[in-house]
Amino acid sequence: MYPSDRMPPMRSFYRTILCRTKEWLWAWCALFFSISMLLAGNAFAASSFQQDRSQEPTSVNLATYLHIYEDTQQRLSLSDVMALPESRWAPNRDQVFNAGFTLSSWWFYVDLSAAANGNHFDFLEIENPLLDNLDVYFVTNGLIETQITLGDSLPFSRRMVDHRNFLIPLPKISLDRNTRVYIRVTTSGTMQLPIYLWKSEAFLEADQMAVMWQSLFYGIMLAMAFVNFFVYLATFNISYFYYVGTVVSLLLFQATLHGYGYRLLWPDNQWWQEHSIAFFVSCICMFAMLFTISFLHLREQKKTYYFLFKTLAILSVIGVLLSLVLPYALALRFAVVAIALGSPLCVLIGIVLLRSGYKPARFYLLSWNIFLISSMVLLANKVGLLEVSWLTENIQQAGATLQAFILALALADEIQQMHKDQLSARETQLQHERDLREARERTNRELEQRVEERTQALEDAVQKLASTNEQLERMSIIDELSQLHNRRYFNHKFETDFKTAYREQCSISVIMFDVDHFKKINDHYGHLVGDYCIAHVAGILKKHVTRASDIVARYGGEEFVVVLNNTNAQGALHVAEEIRREVFTIPMQHDGMQIPMTVSGGVAAGIPHHYQGMAELLNLADNALYKAKQNGRNQIAIAPPQDLGSAAKFAEDQAH
Repeated sequence: MYPSDRMPPMRSFYRTILCRTKEWLWAWCALFFSISMLLAGNAFAASSFQQDRSQEPTSVNLATYLHIYEDTQQRLSLSDVMALPESRWAPNRDQVFNAGFTLSSWWFYVDLSAAANGNHFDFLEIENPLLDNLDVYFVTNGLIETQITLGDSLPFSRRMVDHRNFLIPLPKISLDRNTRVYIRVTTSGTMQLPIYLWKSEAFLEADQMAVMWQSLFYGIMLAMAFVNFFVYLATFNISYFYYVGTVVSLLLFQATLHGYGYRLLWPDNQWWQEHSIAFFVSCICMFAMLFTISFLHLREQKKTYYFLFKTLAILSVIGVLLSLVLPYALALRFAVVAIALGSPLCVLIGIVLLRSGYKPARFYLLSWNIFLISSMVLLANKVGLLEVSWLTENIQQAGATLQAFILALALADEIQQMHKDQLSARETQLQHERDLREARERTNRELEQRVEERTQALEDAVQKLASTNEQLERMSIIDELSQLHNRRYFNHKFETDFKTAYREQCSISVIMFDVDHFKKINDHYGHLVGDYCIAHVAGILKKHVTRASDIVARYGGEEFVVVLNNTNAQGALHVAEEIRREVFTIPMQHDGMQIPMTVSGGVAAGIPHHYQGMAELLNLADNALYKAKQNGRNQIAIAPPQDLGSAAKFAEDQAH
């Protein structure tokens, strides 16, 4: 768990989100189940209505009518394949043709008239939006009637129908003629060809249902991402940021996989369409590894696994970069290798931490197993190990949704545990204070009972108290942070020195220093480093002002004051410039950091003409300091010579 005493303050809106995260998640689960049942009911009603309305088939899966020829050299033209004997064509035996990753071109033909079986169909659909190049030829009695070029290597605007899949309106072909459709496919991705004939009404109904399911998935995942992003803004818990990154990357991967990305987000950017799948797969792996490190606290829990996951995260970052420059097939293989290495490792670390009694691991292990199994099914589908079906195409979405709910519940559970830890820590602190108070009262009673027996000890205590008082007296005039004299001492000593200078009619100088941009140093490096900066400047002041008769004091905040007795303006200017130069040339060093600093200074000097000119001298030095800051800082300004206390002396003379 995260340390309970380090949780930052939150606004009331964010606090409400944190306190009700579990309730929201259960509400989302109920909503998801209700909508799923509603959509399933609508789908069943629509299919029943369609069956009752007509006995004619509304769609045909052309997989059973496909004949296949592999062009390993990618050299054959349509005339070449039309001249091939029938024995060279292999009939398709699967529900969806799937050759996995391949470098060949593939030729297919379908006897359209035989597949239609006398029925009229409006569209030919190829349900794989990631195919690079498609050449479709409608051939009747050996003559090419229509030729169509498609593929995601072309701008989306070149498609005949504005749809995420490749949708081809069927030309008016007489069904009693010998009509074939030849298709040539070349792609750097997986060679899958789900191909169907559709009547327009049936296609619209099926497509609408598919879009509703996809919208439900994207809506739920986006809602999870937004809620957890707000929680991240409230807590600055980096686990939530990595979780949001994983969800968003998965959403964009699924959008690209199902054609929504190319249709809605980057319709005319073929370069990004080619590289996006590998990019988002690498992003999923990267954010998943970082989330695992953060959520399971591997740096504290398991050092070895921490370095393994950190290495995989770095490999994923490399995969993200390579996906932008390497060909799609190579970049995707790199990303798949990273996932293949990271996925079992995620399961393994979950098991290891669960066996060691680390409770958050139970959520993590369950969610990751669900997502891993669903992703492996999708991967097996894409490389040709499993047949293409609605289940194998969409199982990762279901797994990702379940994983998102489980991980969100885990994060909500962690917030509750943090709240409990805060309450427990507060109660422990109160109990500790009660124990201290009781101990103090008990000690006081014991001291009262033994006072007569410890008279000598009391005398020793009085002597020690006197010594402590001396120490306290010194502490009352020393600034604890800078170890310089404080303002209280300065006020007293400066008044004495000024009166001495007035009696002896000798020059006295005041230098006011101010650390430039000290607030920015505090804001950037923190108040602790700011304190070290104050001490650094104080050390330089003590180094240059060494006479016992002079004063070096911290005037307040980042301001310092120096009083030089028997020193004229030029002498004070020389000392001030030496101090400014050393602060500028020697940066403050702390914990491996070098922090450059500058100071501005104001110098005022003169011979007092009245003992009440002390405030005037300080004011002149302060005005000179203000002038130095106005002129650009990191410089010393000197006040013009003045007759110190002349006004007070004139008033006194008039009174007499």
